[in-house]
Amino acid sequence: MTATPPPGELLQLRHVVVGYRKGSPLLPPITFTVRSGDLVGILGPNGAGKSTRLKTLLGLLVPLGGELGYPLGRPPRIGYVPQGARPDFAYPLSAFEVALMGRYGQVGLGRRPKRRFAQFLADLKARAPAWEAAAKPLAGMKVVTYHKSWSYVSKWLKLDESGYIENKPGIPPSPDHLAQLIVSMRAQGTKAILVESFYNKAIAEEVADKTGAMLLNMPSDVGATKDIKSYFDLVDGVLHEMARVH
Repeated sequence: MTATPPPGELLQLRHVVVGYRKGSPLLPPITFTVRSGDLVGILGPNGAGKSTRLKTLLGLLVPLGGELGYPLGRPPRIGYVPQGARPDFAYPLSAFEVALMGRYGQVGLGRRPKRRFAQFLADLKARAPAWEAAAKPLAGMKVVTYHKSWSYVSKWLKLDESGYIENKPGIPPSPDHLAQLIVSMRAQGTKAILVESFYNKAIAEEVADKTGAMLLNMPSDVGATKDIKSYFDLVDGVLHEMARVH
């Protein structure tokens, strides 16, 4: 009889040996479990085997030994972002092609993404001018965020992030940090504090009261509220909340 795995387990490594040639392991046998919601960091100098271990987890390399198990009965979906930050300009890709690449894992080798995805991109292109128009007045606005989780939105809207409620995610801010933040916000004329809808807002409300900044309840993903049922709703929701400052 097969034992039922503990809830949330996605990946199990039991004495897994990684490397490229039999008899030449790069690391000692590895045993650990990855669960839903885990944040796992792999540290080590160049050549220590970090990339080889990740490639083995991705299924790009076959383990030299041990057992790589999937408690759900299938491999979990894994996204892999290579460490190279510079694009190869000899191999240019359009934004459409980059977005399209994200679908190939779903449709299978040799097949094209379905018409529904093409329609999504067409709708995205149609809505972009209105979004850009709504974003234009926000450029240069000084804001504080709960922690550094709105960087991409700030870059798109050209917001000026002047500080963070939590300098280190998950670690409550010290009184000294909050006092310095309040002084800085007053001096810079910070207009808004962006807080995801799932965070406790007590500290952010106190900072808002002492600085005059508006506290914005920012939707962070689809389903954040009952009205946000799609990506388009999410972007509309972000822009609508930001527009409250003006």
